Formats: sequence, structure tokens, C-alpha cells
Amino acid sequence: MAKEDQPEALRKHARLIILALKDSDVDVRDAALATISELSADALLEQAVLLVAMLEHEKSTVRAAAVRAISKLPPASVAEHASRLLRRLEDDDAAVREAATGALALLRGTPQLAGLTPLLVTMLEHPVEPVRRAALTCLSRVERTTLKEHVLPLVQLLLVHRDSESRELGRLSGSRAAALWWG
Repeated sequence: MAKEDQPEALRKHARLIILALKDSDVDVRDAALATISELSADALLEQAVLLVAMLEHEKSTVRAAAVRAISKLPPASVAEHASRLLRRLEDDDAAVREAATGALALLRGTPQLAGLTPLLVTMLEHPVEPVRRAALTCLSRVERTTLKEHVLPLVQLLLVHRDSESRELGRLSGSRAAALWWG
């Protein structure tokens, strides 16, 4: 097959590649994981519903691949699935949380991300520090005017957590919060 024919062949078989992520054979799953990153945004867009369903898969590698694939979609399509991506910020797997943080970062300044702000603020109370960090990273992408409504809860929550990474994040965010408060 000529190299220029590969994208079209992948597009034709995008659904099968994505479904192969659920295969019980680890070699088939690994091949699908390697191939999904080669799919075009158009091919992935055609299979968005299937990708979103994969966000709930039992295997973290599949969930991470689904999030990364959704990240390749146009921002409007990513926005449609923002609430499902938000749930992945609480995933047990660091790669899934990181991919979800990146996907939600694509929504910088959008009404969808602004609408998630109250949930992101409550996630700052999560008992697991990496989940708090992911929420804070997403909050850093929210418009200043939206964050102004949440300055006090943000500062209070960040001061509650005493682990060193949260204190550092709180220090950095506290500076931003102060700028919002007095700026």
C-alpha cells in the first residue's frame, strides 16, 4: 500500500481499531493503542461516541488512549464531552489524569470550561493530591472574570492542604488569586 493511501485505509477502519481497544488479547489491544494515534482528527470525529464510551473502560491504557484521541478532536467536539473528561481527572491512573487535564486545557476561555469551574473548585478538596493538581491546572485555564467569583473558596481550599506540592501550588495560585482579588 502506498504511503498516501494509509490515512484513508486507517480512516475506513477507525471503528475497528477503536473497538480493538476492548479486545481480550493484549497483543491486539497493544496494536490498537499504537495505531489509534495515527488516526486523523476526521476519522476520530466520526467515532467520537465510541471514543467517549471508552472513557469508562476497565483498562487505564484504553482510557488514556481514548482521552488522547478525544484531544485530537476540534475544540467544539471536545467541549461536548467536557463533563465526561472532568471525571477522568479523578482517575486512579496518572496517565489518564494527565491526558484529561490536557484535553480540558483545549477549552481555555470557553463557556464549557467556565461551567465546570464550580466542580473544579470542589475537586481541590479531593483527598488525592494529583487530582487536586489536575483540577488546579484546569482552573488556571479559566477566564479571569469567572475565577473572580471563586477567589475566596480557592484560597481557602488551597490553604487547607498541607502537603508540600499543594502548598507550592497554593502559593502560586494564591498570587494569582490575590491579583484577581485586587486587580
